[in-house]
This record gives sequence, structure tokens and C-alpha cells, in this order.
Amino acid sequence: MKYFTTYLLIAVACFSCKNDDDTPDWSTASALKNGVYWEAEIKVVDNSNHPRETGLLIIIQKDNGDGFDDFMQFVNVPAEVGRYILPDTSGNAQDSTMRIYYITAGTDVIGDTFTLLTEDAIENYIEITDISDDEIMGTFQLSFLRNTTSPPANPGTPDTLLFTEGQIHTWIRY
Repeated sequence: MKYFTTYLLIAVACFSCKNDDDTPDWSTASALKNGVYWEAEIKVVDNSNHPRETGLLIIIQKDNGDGFDDFMQFVNVPAEVGRYILPDTSGNAQDSTMRIYYITAGTDVIGDTFTLLTEDAIENYIEITDISDDEIMGTFQLSFLRNTTSPPANPGTPDTLLFTEGQIHTWIRY
């Protein structure tokens, strides 16, 4: 949980100091989210604070227009071509562990939190298909389960989310 909080604070800091001039127009992620086309902006692909061996931090944000944004964070993705299965990190993850977080959040509040659904038939992965200089392209597929220990912050959010046919295309900040 302490790592989730740390990365959440990083995300909030990144988005509260938005600088659109640093993000190319083509820096996007798209997928079918529960069967409906979903497109989001990739806010950060960062490798500046860590050696290349540590992996990439990829932060994706989608403004849903309902007061809640989607935040998807891939952490410690290897910076090389390959398909990477995302492990269940619902427990304590080590700093070097590759992992993913997905939350909905309002202006000042965390909405709903999700964990990777690993008991489903879907394979949760991110695949880097091309990486050159400062540009990266890839695909992903993910399934999530909402933390149901509390009522949903946004009643329109389903308990399970399935992202298929996911694609990313962005640049890497060194």
C-alpha cells in the first residue's frame, strides 16, 4: 500500500503541473474498455530518475467528463521490445517489481481503486513493439476488479473493467 500511495502522489504532482507543450499530439493510448472505444492521453513516460535497467513509468489519464478521470500507471516496464506479463501486485510490491495501478479520481479525491484481475481467463500484459531513441509503441490487455470494500465513488463505474486491443504510442523523457 505504501508504494501505491507513493506512485499516486507522483501522479497527482505530474497532473497538477500540466505542461501541454511537453507532450506531442500523438502521445495517446487507446483500447476497447468493456467493449467501448476508449482513448486517453499519455502524460508521462519517464526514465529520467532511474537507470534504464529499472524500467519505464507510463502514466495515462482520461478525462471522462463526469468529474472523475481514469488514471492508469504502468511501473517498471522494461525499456526494450518484448511482451511482459503483469503480475498480481495487490500485496506489497518491491520497488523493482513491474506493476500496474488503475484508479478513478476527482479533482481532490481518489474515487475508485482497482486491482489486476488475475483469476480471469484474460492474460494481463504490456508489449513493447518498437522502441527507438525517444519514441515507444506498444500494445496492452488488462482486466481489473474494483475494490468493493467501500461503495463506488462514481456510481457509473462498473465493478470489473476489461481493456482489450490496447495501443500506446508516445515518447520517452530521459
